[in-house]
Amino acid sequence: MIDLSCKLPAEGSNPAELVVGSLDVMVGTHLPEEHLIGRLPEGPDGQHRAYLANVSTVPAARRRGVASQLIQAAESQAVAQGVKYMYAHVVADNYPALALYMNAAGYTAEQEELPGIAKTCGRPQRILVKKDLSA
Repeated sequence: MIDLSCKLPAEGSNPAELVVGSLDVMVGTHLPEEHLIGRLPEGPDGQHRAYLANVSTVPAARRRGVASQLIQAAESQAVAQGVKYMYAHVVADNYPALALYMNAAGYTAEQEELPGIAKTCGRPQRILVKKDLSA
């Protein structure tokens, strides 16, 4: 069931809309305070990177293509801003998320966080996935 309190406000004659998913996109060479950054492309291409974060959908909307559509929209916006490479951190044992990125969205694994670093940081081990948006 979808929580009906999660709505975008009505605008003009348009009714309020339910929020079923969201994500964040950050453009830059790397995320602040992040050590898992992958291989930086050489030269000016190293400046054309963006990161997807906090990709989420409400449980009732999962497995319906919502996250895929959000990611595609984010990639389109990133390309319009000159981004060539999109990255995301995925928890290593989050198999649905890995399938979403690597199978449905065409990302590849670039770097895996060392278990000791994850333990020191108090979080699950993660994998950095990457997609070349210029291909």
